[in-house]
Amino acid sequence: MAPSFDALAQSIVRDVHPRTLLEQLVAAGTISVDGDVVTLIAESYQPLAGSADQIAYLARNGGDFLSAATDNIISDGDGHFERAAHYDGLSGDAVAHLDARFRKGQMALLQKISHEAARLQEKSPGSQRFRAGGYFYSPTKGDS
Repeated sequence: MAPSFDALAQSIVRDVHPRTLLEQLVAAGTISVDGDVVTLIAESYQPLAGSADQIAYLARNGGDFLSAATDNIISDGDGHFERAAHYDGLSGDAVAHLDARFRKGQMALLQKISHEAARLQEKSPGSQRFRAGGYFYSPTKGDS
């Protein structure tokens, strides 16, 4: 049997109908559909701005980040990896340059971690979860 989007979708998520998932991915610009051909456009799914999916992701991601930061404050042990670089007095061009470098490096690292996690999930399944990520924030002019 030829590969199908339905089979792929059902192997990944069981609580969303494959057609609904297909429509969400098209709407988000993650894939395109031309007849029977589904083409990957983006390397990762980004929920539509302001959508329930985006708000739910913000809650989960922000919650995990705050849990890590809080654990680091109240624990006596090594805690969680949580680091940031911060500088003032840079030009807009310099910040844009650093932002581009960070995005490229962070994406490369996240892809490596994701591939390794997928391999380990098959090799050594269990009940634990993790979330690893990064951010780059620079306030717009006038913000502090």
